[in-house]
Amino acid sequence: MHPALRVLAAALAALACLPAPAAEPVPATPLDADEVRTYIHHRLRVAGADGTLEWTDDGAEEVFRCSRGIPRLINLICDRALLACYVFQVKRVDGDIVRHSYQELSGDALVASGGTNHEPH
Repeated sequence: MHPALRVLAAALAALACLPAPAAEPVPATPLDADEVRTYIHHRLRVAGADGTLEWTDDGAEEVFRCSRGIPRLINLICDRALLACYVFQVKRVDGDIVRHSYQELSGDALVASGGTNHEPH
């Protein structure tokens, strides 16, 4: 299967909450808001974050709200939010970035819709 199709299939399966093959075990119960915040910061450290990126409390809260604490969705939303930060050249992941990222993943936002309020720095 083409890599792009594999990514799309995984994203659709996660968004639809359908079982999909996982590389690592997924917790049986969703994470609560504090666990989501801790999980995000842990994943950033594991990925080698050097502290130049700020993930705000409202950004973590929005990830929790959008993902309902489901780790696979947390990963997808966070990945898209980090991509948005790269595109908009910002070093701060806030609720607006997360919300827009989730809307893109769920098909509610189009690139032509004007983006977010974030301007490149």
